[in-house]
Amino acid sequence: MEKAKSGKKIDTTTKDAEYKKGLDAQINSILDGKESISVEDLRKNSLFGNLSEKALQRLDYIAGIDGDKTSLTADEMRVLMSLTDATLKDNTFVFDGKFHFDENSGLEQATDSELQAVVTNLVDANTRKRLETLDTSKYDRSKNFADKITSDDVDEAMLALQDKLNTGFVDKRTGKEVSITQAVMQFEDFVNDSYRKNYQNFYVDVARDFGEQTTIPVYDFSRLRCMGDGDSFVIGDWTYQQGKLTNNKTGESLQVSRSNWYNSAENTVPAADGSICIIREYNDGKGTVVKYNYDDSENAAPTSANITVNGKEQVVNYERKTSIDPELYNFIER
Repeated sequence: MEKAKSGKKIDTTTKDAEYKKGLDAQINSILDGKESISVEDLRKNSLFGNLSEKALQRLDYIAGIDGDKTSLTADEMRVLMSLTDATLKDNTFVFDGKFHFDENSGLEQATDSELQAVVTNLVDANTRKRLETLDTSKYDRSKNFADKITSDDVDEAMLALQDKLNTGFVDKRTGKEVSITQAVMQFEDFVNDSYRKNYQNFYVDVARDFGEQTTIPVYDFSRLRCMGDGDSFVIGDWTYQQGKLTNNKTGESLQVSRSNWYNSAENTVPAADGSICIIREYNDGKGTVVKYNYDDSENAAPTSANITVNGKEQVVNYERKTSIDPELYNFIER
């Protein structure tokens, strides 16, 4: 059981703008113009060279806030330095600007709830969620599709697929074009939110309202025969039914799985609750087939793919993602 102590001082101090400025001055001197420092290099600093087992566990957790436990960003350093500044005295943490580590330091004595308060106060929300906005300018989107889809950069491969699946419709709520997987997620969420409304003709009225609000047209919307089978509908050239999307003009098809997503572990990516549409298989109907494997259940990005192009199959392995672009990986935060 955690020792009871007052969290007011640690919470209010790490919220204070002037305190954050003082922290940043210390951190800037350690980072020396770099965006991050490796944990290995940090441990060479005498302050962090002789930590207890519990403190090392805390350091490991703090370094992994952004999904990468091998280094610490400025935000993560804020958390670490504030805890080494804090000293437990008379059941309250006192901050005196004298960074140290002993049995009374915050790194050792902070409860899990106090640690989370510090993380919330000092780490950017998107860093905590491990979400990013992908800079697509670094990719040559004019490359042949087969070359893009066989890249060992999972972001490039997923971007190529999203481009391929672009419906051409613009969601006027965001001003952005949407892929078919994004459109399916948005419509299904709209359907779920609409059950509270007293529609006279539910299927017709929901599809109409969605089209008016988004400019994404939905046709032939109906509930499938058996409970649990889900919905059937058409968006543009695509028909959706029981996790399968088929393009009625090109012959392309997708196998997808739509489910809730929970931030259930320290290394969850994204580290936020929401819903996700995972692409299991893509078939262009002309001999190119991509089957994605998700061996890490805590990461929304695939770990490898079995890709067949022109009758030749290859396996492409991907590095584990530490953050994802929610639009690229079909994630909607709740």
